[in-house]
Amino acid sequence: LFRPIVTYETACFIEDHGFEAVPVYPGVPEIEGLRKSVKEGRPPPEVTLQVRIAAVAAGLGEMGWSKVFINRKFGPRVRLGTILTDAELEPDPLVKPGTLCNRCLRCVKDCPGGAIPKPGERPTKKIQIEGQTYEWGDVHMGRCTLTHHGLNWEVSPFLKKDAPGLDLDVRHSPMSEETAYKLTYPLAMARWRPSLEFAGSKVMN
Repeated sequence: LFRPIVTYETACFIEDHGFEAVPVYPGVPEIEGLRKSVKEGRPPPEVTLQVRIAAVAAGLGEMGWSKVFINRKFGPRVRLGTILTDAELEPDPLVKPGTLCNRCLRCVKDCPGGAIPKPGERPTKKIQIEGQTYEWGDVHMGRCTLTHHGLNWEVSPFLKKDAPGLDLDVRHSPMSEETAYKLTYPLAMARWRPSLEFAGSKVMN
């Protein structure tokens, strides 16, 4: 089941019933807007919706300490899709904070990149929705990106085979998320997008 196809077909279903529906590309939410807004006071067109926060607001679950979205039925094993529509839809009741994530901190212990902080190690992230406060750890996204996209020597079997000696100390790396993406995308023969931190998309300019 290819999740983007489901999102697209659902958007078509909504349009078939007379409403506007725009499926949103599930890209990286931390992108800065570099292009001009289509209207004054509106966000730039390439800014991406934070789909996990939207899912919390829609009553689909809550954010765990690790910043991973947790659903009541499927736990963290979910893929979220986003559709912007003018159809009036009744949201599910909010899942109260602490219902699904009990702060056992197993995620902190098991994260191979050392990206998830212990409580008190870094300021937390907090949002309020309908008077409820949702809070999670301020994950070090540079370390998370290096690990998730294949540059963590501890967990990547490909580095040991194809790039012996490239043993970055990811657990203590201060690398930013942008730098990590810029390094990891060429591994998949792709280029990371320009950003405020880096004007070019090449690893070396």
